[in-house]
Amino acid sequence: AAGCGKSFGLAARAAHLAAEGKNVLVLSFNITLAHYLRMLVRARCKESGADSTLVTTTNFHSFCARVVDDAGVDGFELDDPTNVPGFEKNVVKAQQAFGLGFERPYNAVLVDEGQDFTLEWWNMLRNHVVADDGEMLLVADPTQDVYEKKAWTDDDEQMLGAGFAGRWTELHGSYRLPSDLVSMANHFAAQYLDGEHMAGSVPVDRAEISGESGATRRTWQNLDRPTELGRAIGAEVVRLLAAHPELSPNDVVFLCEKHRDGVDAVHVIEDAGHLVHHVFSTNEYAQSRRKRRFWPDAPGVKGCTVHSFKGWESRALVMGIGTDGGSRRLAYVGMTRVKTDSEGGQSFLSVVNSDLKIAGFQSSFEEWAPPAAAMRVG
Repeated sequence: AAGCGKSFGLAARAAHLAAEGKNVLVLSFNITLAHYLRMLVRARCKESGADSTLVTTTNFHSFCARVVDDAGVDGFELDDPTNVPGFEKNVVKAQQAFGLGFERPYNAVLVDEGQDFTLEWWNMLRNHVVADDGEMLLVADPTQDVYEKKAWTDDDEQMLGAGFAGRWTELHGSYRLPSDLVSMANHFAAQYLDGEHMAGSVPVDRAEISGESGATRRTWQNLDRPTELGRAIGAEVVRLLAAHPELSPNDVVFLCEKHRDGVDAVHVIEDAGHLVHHVFSTNEYAQSRRKRRFWPDAPGVKGCTVHSFKGWESRALVMGIGTDGGSRRLAYVGMTRVKTDSEGGQSFLSVVNSDLKIAGFQSSFEEWAPPAAAMRVG
């Protein structure tokens, strides 16, 4: 499946399978997305009375590390691979373990953000992890290919070789994104993104399923100096909280492309007296530790890179746009992380932009009103 609301649908499927007593493995590429999927799975299991402990939710590389550890406990001797990047060593060793006969089958394997995976990883899961009579589900969105992998999921021949046949099931309708942002994000993607992108739509039963969504409160600020991006993002978070007392710090997320900008933003927000739960650091080891502790229900303003926030959502979001080659795609991903408030309140999206080549989008962004056709299923 590809399109809008895929993580929610995947979590719902995991809960349905757990309610049938099946063991389910839910995988993502990002560490932080696994945390968010865990929260969604627990919520869906609670609704249906399913046992959430039947669902294992983790990122792919952590899963491989667990396989390697368990294989070692079971007595399998694995060679330490050479000429392999450190973060890929456990993937290679997991493949060794499976080749030697190690088994940990699941009744179902569900993969989110499949465009971030590789065909080799998928086939390892298909051949060695899912039970013979089990189920596999892959969800992907080519518009959110932020790692520029030109994913195997876009290649018909590779898809056939991975066990798929027929066309994708495409989910265009969004029940999460506020209605006015659906068409605005489509417009941004069509104007500024190269390659394949999927246009979302507003389902005809949107109001019945998830309630009415009013116009999003939007602001766009253009910066002359990219070096000021982090501090400007922090200042916008502080302004948003001061101007809208109905917002709690827990409601607000800010996204940066680079950790140095994130650190600058954190300093501004904390100096204003707000608690910040974030992933940012100038030290790589500290970044990894912070990602592993980054949970959606932690108190305070949330700060994250766009890469690590894929699949998450927030009622109020402040997003920085940089000047790198992939910055515009990251901007699109950030825009689509805004959700409709379940209690009927307003949603907020603030953009702090340092790419002056797209500065003119400000007029469309702040005054955007979706055309009537965008309110129908495309």
